[in-house]
Amino acid sequence: MIFGLLEYIDNYYLFISLSIIVRVCEGFGSAIASTLVYSITASLCDENNLNIMIGYMELSYSIGLSIGPLFASLFYYLGGYAFTFLVCGSLNFMCLPFISSIKITEEKYESPGYWRIIFNYVILMN
Repeated sequence: MIFGLLEYIDNYYLFISLSIIVRVCEGFGSAIASTLVYSITASLCDENNLNIMIGYMELSYSIGLSIGPLFASLFYYLGGYAFTFLVCGSLNFMCLPFISSIKITEEKYESPGYWRIIFNYVILMN
């Protein structure tokens, strides 16, 4: 969301510095979230179903990477560069009350369903 507002900075050096800082913070956040999601999934599944759940997670991630540019280009066409980031950031914030209401469990699933793992709080936030 912050990255979309960088286009309004007129100073070249300030723009480059803030762009690098925002991207570095985003990279740290993505690395932490990815590691956390795989760790939580490994702790929630038994050994027999772990590779199936990781396959489902990779499938979801790939679908998101395929569909994301379609929606981003639509938002860019409708409102411009900053609008794309504002819509995606706003959608993330609007999901927080729903995600916060999900009960967190620490039980291992002998035969986990795709939706049971996906609707785990931390995995859903990723």
